[in-house]
Amino acid sequence: MGFDPSQNYDLSTPSERSTKELLNACLNLLQSVVHVLLNKLHSYHVTFFPLLECLHILTRHLPNCPLGSKVIACMHNHCFVSG
Repeated sequence: MGFDPSQNYDLSTPSERSTKELLNACLNLLQSVVHVLLNKLHSYHVTFFPLLECLHILTRHLPNCPLGSKVIACMHNHCFVSG
């Protein structure tokens, strides 16, 4: 991912490469970086959302105890009441 230093981009002599060729090279690089990032985001979502759904299924029927409310109350007491 990112700029490959083995590619020879000679930006100091623009007469040898036209602006169109440089633009195409930059667009190809951008396209490959975006493709890699989207694939990583997709693999994260493939893992995250099923786990979130399982957590919801496990905790949706807990009586009077929404997930995380005791943790928030404990943090509130520790940070604001005692300090």
